[in-house]
Amino acid sequence: MNSKVSKSSSPAPFYHVEKKKQDQSKPSTPLSFNVSKNTKKSEVSLKGKIKRAGQSILRLGKRILKLFTRCFPCIKREPENTKKINTTTPLLYRQAIEIPEETAIQAANQLLDSEWDLEPEGLFRIASAKDTQTTYLKQIANRETLDFHETDEDSYLKCNLLKALFRENIPLFDKDQTESFLSKWDSLQEDQDKVEAFKKLIAFLPQDKKEVFKKLVRLLISVAEKSGENQMNASNLATLFPAVVFNKDITIQQIPIASRALEFLFARESADDLFPESVS
Repeated sequence: MNSKVSKSSSPAPFYHVEKKKQDQSKPSTPLSFNVSKNTKKSEVSLKGKIKRAGQSILRLGKRILKLFTRCFPCIKREPENTKKINTTTPLLYRQAIEIPEETAIQAANQLLDSEWDLEPEGLFRIASAKDTQTTYLKQIANRETLDFHETDEDSYLKCNLLKALFRENIPLFDKDQTESFLSKWDSLQEDQDKVEAFKKLIAFLPQDKKEVFKKLVRLLISVAEKSGENQMNASNLATLFPAVVFNKDITIQQIPIASRALEFLFARESADDLFPESVS
């Protein structure tokens, strides 16, 4: 019985506890080595992720810039080299397609007087094939008759031909007239004041340009009225025409103002009251 008491009073448990404490206090060199190694790997991995993310953002930025310059062709990118490009020369002229202003106005009148299907989605927004458009522009330059078919593709083609002719070959308003008009637009509160501002601006046009511009505005108002089918309301059209109506060298700061002015114009039921009675 005494022996049992002596065994139960053995200090073995205290020894094991103490040994366990000592084991916990020992430095674990392999563990610390592994942590430092993993840390270096994680740092390298993080740097790689940051680098790849930066490259992805750069590629995305280039795509956005490319898309933006396509939507707003009036905005010109600065050339990377130091050689200056003559941006005053119309794009069609740089493509060796010379179209005199008188010929361009006749072609625009022919396009505007033709039959129009106003229901295809994205009129004046969807681009046409460049080769086909170039072929028709050459026909215009050679004073050939333009033949179109009643298809959606030809509707988009006619829209893009009109935009190209007005932007490059039928300048309506010069820089000074554009700047004077747009600088006062946002201060005009009443609709009648805005109508009078457009009347004064249109008064600068010669007779042949007044007539072709009136036809263009009539067409765009009709397109906006069919926005339920073509998805091109006055606001959407207005974002596409600042460089076409006002000046192809319009600045980035002027574009929002020009869009608001054109939205007012295209949202009207009629634009006949903006033009003199002598304009058909």
